[in-house]
Amino acid sequence: MEPTRMPPVRPPGPTIPHPRDRFDGRVLRALQARRRLDPPRPSGRAWINGREAGGPDSRYVHLGQTYD
Repeated sequence: MEPTRMPPVRPPGPTIPHPRDRFDGRVLRALQARRRLDPPRPSGRAWINGREAGGPDSRYVHLGQTYD
């Protein structure tokens, strides 16, 4: 019995850019533009001995209330 011969494997042809690649570039440029326009945000919230450093943030006051 003779072994079956397979055709040689050819390297892939030229690649066609995917539309998503262009989209990702547009999204990246939009994010960079927004970062240039927006003022820098505070980096986060910190607590020292159970109290928020820098005073409480009015956006989160409602989270400190408890209802039993």
